[in-house]
Order: sequence, then C-alpha cells, then structure tokens
Amino acid sequence: MKRINYLLSVCAIVTILVSGCKKKEVDPESTPQGIVVEEKNMSLVNKFTGSKCPPCGTWGWVMFDKLITFGANSSCNMGTYSQNFVAFNYITKAATQMDSSFGAYKNSSGWPTFAVNGSSKLYRPGGAVDTAKERKMCTDAISLHANATVEANSGYELTYDAAKTTATIKTRVKFFKDMSGEFYIAAYVIEDHVIGPQSGLTGDVSHHDVLRGSASASTWGTKISSATTAGSTFDYTFTTPVTAGWNTDNITVVTVIWRKNGSNYEFVNAWRKI
Repeated sequence: MKRINYLLSVCAIVTILVSGCKKKEVDPESTPQGIVVEEKNMSLVNKFTGSKCPPCGTWGWVMFDKLITFGANSSCNMGTYSQNFVAFNYITKAATQMDSSFGAYKNSSGWPTFAVNGSSKLYRPGGAVDTAKERKMCTDAISLHANATVEANSGYELTYDAAKTTATIKTRVKFFKDMSGEFYIAAYVIEDHVIGPQSGLTGDVSHHDVLRGSASASTWGTKISSATTAGSTFDYTFTTPVTAGWNTDNITVVTVIWRKNGSNYEFVNAWRKI
C-alpha cells in the first residue's frame, strides 16, 4: 500500500511539473466572439474601375495584379466597381460612395484610378498616365503603413446559415494606443474570381477581389460607441444576405476601421485573413 501511495505521489508531482512547463495557450472561445486581433497594419487598395472601361482591362488589370502580389501579406484589395459611365457589372452603393469620397469621381481622374488607404495615387501630367510612377506611389504607401505604429486593428469570423442565404460577420476591434475621435468599424464582402466580361480583354475573365458591398446599411459601418483607450475592445455583428450568383467558396471579408472627420471618413487600418 505504501508503494502504491508513493507511486501515485510521484505521478502527481510529474504531472504538475509537466503542466507547469507547458506554454500557456489562449482558448479562442474564452475571448469575446472567439476572435483574436493581431497587432498588425494592413493597407486598403482600391481599384476604381468599370467593366466597360478598356484601360481597366489593359494597364489597369496588369497594375492590379502587381499590387495584389506586392501586398500578399500587407494589403486588402477591392475591385471597386462604382456607378460611372464605363460601368456595367458588379456596381454597388459602397463602391460608388468610396469613388465619390476618394476615387476617380472625386478626383476627376478617370477610370481606372488606384487608391491606397483612402488616398488616390495619381501621376498624370498632361493627362497621360505614368503607370510605373503610380504603381510606385501605391507600393510606397503600402510599405509605409505596414511599418507604422499600429494604432488599432480588427478581426472577424464569417459564418453562413444552413442554406447559405445569410452571412454573419462577427467583428472585434482593439485599440493599441489611446486615440481620440469618432471611429467606425465596417465589414465588406469580397468575392474573388468573379467570371464575366471586361473591356480590354477577350471573352469572360476572372475578376479579382470584387467588392460585393458593405455588410451594414452604411458604407462606413457602425460607430464605435465608447472611449477608445489603449487596450479597449469592441464587438459588433453584421448580417447580410447572400445574393444569388455569389460563389461562397470565393467569398472573404475585409474589415476597416475609419475615423470620421467632418463629413469625411479617414482610413485607420484594414484586415483580412491571409
């Protein structure tokens, strides 16, 4: 009996020692909504475009491909098909309002126009587009944001109902430093590999990262309602119908934190799952 008790005591001590040496793991279910927010910056890259725009399918198509590759780990991409005179497919309210706020329409620059973090990157002396210069302006802005201090970030979980007619996007925002102002969190539905025609290209092609719309009634999302001090977190849930024709296998989400300044919405940070 003494030998049995001795062995049990040794086993208990070993168990405690082994358990004490393990790396502490964070159970995602122990955090609100099961979402962990990374202390990381990601840029938002908009290609303001139209499916009946020939340059959008030639140099604009090539440039978007290169920016997607460049920002593989540091940017979120939106094929932003606004209501414009070269528009036909994929037009959304969110795309049109972004275009009016910081895109081609806002800058009278024509389509395509590229913007990074809510700022158009334009170099068009005499009306001629210097694509190499504009692409460098974009990549420089992506790199600058990637290496900047992280002020705030967001994360999300995307689920569907059984029939895949409704998408639910649970978001979590975390502030990494004290910030002042009026902040919003938005969740955007993005579909990659959308097959359809594009002027400048032959036949049906695979459109990249098409902005299908905002998951909230507002393009700019939901107002964050409390003081935004370092370490504070906020959880918001969005639901949106899954429109007929969407391929849910190719759907992802981009979340963006905006700061409202007067009637403008200024970019803070973006996030997508890599």
